[in-house]
Amino acid sequence: LYASILSLFTIVATPRFSSTASKHLSIVLSATLLLYTYRDFWPLLTFTLVPADRDEGLLLWSKMTLLAFAAVVIPLAVPRQYTPYDPKDPAPIPNPEQTGSIFSMAIHSYLSSLIWKAYRVPHLGYDQLPPNADYDRAKNLVERAFPRIDEFSGAKRKHFFWALLSVFR
Repeated sequence: LYASILSLFTIVATPRFSSTASKHLSIVLSATLLLYTYRDFWPLLTFTLVPADRDEGLLLWSKMTLLAFAAVVIPLAVPRQYTPYDPKDPAPIPNPEQTGSIFSMAIHSYLSSLIWKAYRVPHLGYDQLPPNADYDRAKNLVERAFPRIDEFSGAKRKHFFWALLSVFR
């Protein structure tokens, strides 16, 4: 019941509350999955223990499958909400990297449409590229990097490589 109410809030609530409810729902479902895994799956990996809910039979494994899908697959596949680097100057069209899901970020699938587009044409024009991420704009990079790289802006004296590494960590 509690997870159902949280799922409803992720759909009908304001974006800020929806994001919080979604994260909380992921935690609740993951904790439930860990509990079922400990009670019913772990004993199958031993020689002496038996699953606590073995009387449920096929119903138990269908519940665990649905729970694993809801607790693991869906949170990894849900796109992230665009949060501008500078709220006073948000990007009119966010970069796909900024809104891609965790799974999309892990395998860089947010670039698939660009790669297919580049494969089909002999030359990919500048206007066909996705917009630059707002945290990679020159203005934002200068604000973030100069205090660590430029000695005249107050940076400590150190090798340029280590300064760059501290900026792009």
